[in-house]
Amino acid sequence: LILIAVVPWSINATKHHLFAGTLLNDGYIYALEFDDIAATLKMTKRNAAVKPHGWIAFDHKKQNIYGSAINTTKFASYRIVNENTLEHESTVDVPAGCDNGQTIYVLASPNPPYDVYGSLFPGPSPCGLALPVTSSGALSTSFPPQTFRYRNETGVHGTALTEDGKFLYTADYSANAIWTHRIERGTGKVKFVKRTEAHGKDVEPRHVAVRGGGGKGKGGRLYVLAEKSNEVVDYTLDRKTGTPKFVKAWGLLPRGANNSAFWSAEVATTASGNYLWATARHRSGGRGHISLFALDSSSGAITGLADRKQTTTEGGIANSASPATWAGGDEWMALTDWRNNGSGGVEVWRAMGLDGKRGKIKIESVARVEPDEDDCCANVIW
Repeated sequence: LILIAVVPWSINATKHHLFAGTLLNDGYIYALEFDDIAATLKMTKRNAAVKPHGWIAFDHKKQNIYGSAINTTKFASYRIVNENTLEHESTVDVPAGCDNGQTIYVLASPNPPYDVYGSLFPGPSPCGLALPVTSSGALSTSFPPQTFRYRNETGVHGTALTEDGKFLYTADYSANAIWTHRIERGTGKVKFVKRTEAHGKDVEPRHVAVRGGGGKGKGGRLYVLAEKSNEVVDYTLDRKTGTPKFVKAWGLLPRGANNSAFWSAEVATTASGNYLWATARHRSGGRGHISLFALDSSSGAITGLADRKQTTTEGGIANSASPATWAGGDEWMALTDWRNNGSGGVEVWRAMGLDGKRGKIKIESVARVEPDEDDCCANVIW
C-alpha cells in the first residue's frame, strides 16, 4: 500500500507536501508536492523505509508517521524532519497470539495517551492492538501494546475513530461485521461495546469513515465501504453507546454495470463533513469508478450522488481516496492506484461547483505522478 499526507506547515499554502509509501517490493516513503494554483503534482524525495508500508497515518500533531509493514507482523514509526525528509524512529512486533496474518491498517488517537491502533489481515486474527507511544510520538519499544479481542474468524481491513476519539469502529472483512469499541479518555483502555452484522450477506466490509460521533460536533454518522457488494452504507450512531444503526446502502456503480467485475476500495469524508468520496476498482483491466456524494450538513446523512466518473485506471489492488484536510480544501482529493501490470501512481482530483455558483458539481482528475519503481501506490492521506 502507499500513502500520502500533508504536513502541518503546508496548510493554507498554495503548495502542499505529501508522503507516499511503497506497496510490495522495496521499502520507500516518497515525498510529494502538490501546487493547488498550477494544479501540478511532483515527487521531491525518496526516503528509505524499513519495510513497504501497507498503510501510513499521522499522529495528532502531524510530527510523526506510523506504518503497517506489508507481509510482516510489524509496525514502524518515523519522525517528520521537514516537508521532504523522514527519519526512522522505531519498529515494534505484534505479540504472540495476535500475529495471524500481516499488519494492514494503522491510525492514531487524537487524545492522551495518543495510542496507535493497529490491525491484521486476512486473519484469522482475533485481536486488535493499541500501541503505546513515547513523549515524542515514536512507537514505544519499552511497553507492550494493549490487546483487545475480536472473534476467531475476524479479519480486519480498516478502522476509524469518532472525531473526539471516544469510539473505535472496525470493518471486519472476513466475518462480515462492524465492531464498536469504547476508548477511555486518559487511560486509552479499549472496551468492547457491540458487534453489528453487516447489512447484507457476504458484502465484505473493507473500510469505514466517521463524521462527528461521540457526542461531539455534527451528527454522528458511520459510512461503511462494502467491497463485494460495491456499496457505501450509511449508518446513524447512537450518541450514548456509539453503536451503528443501518439507514441505507448506496451503489457505487452506474446502472447496468456488472457487479462481479468490480471490487470497491475506499470511503472518506471531506474536511467540512459535507461530502463523501468512494471508489470502485475494476477486477480485470477495465476502468473503475469514483463517486462523490453530498451529505446533509446537520445529520451527515447521504442525500444523493453529486457526480460519478470513470477512474483513469482499473485501480488494481489499491484505490485509496484521501480528501484534503485543510479548511476550505474540499475541492481537492488525492487518489492512488496500483495496476495489474505492477505500475501505479498518485492523482489529484478536483470537485468543481461545490460553492453552488457554477452549476452542477463535476469531478475530474487534474494531476498525476508515477514514481519509477513498480510498487506504487495504495493509500493516501493529507
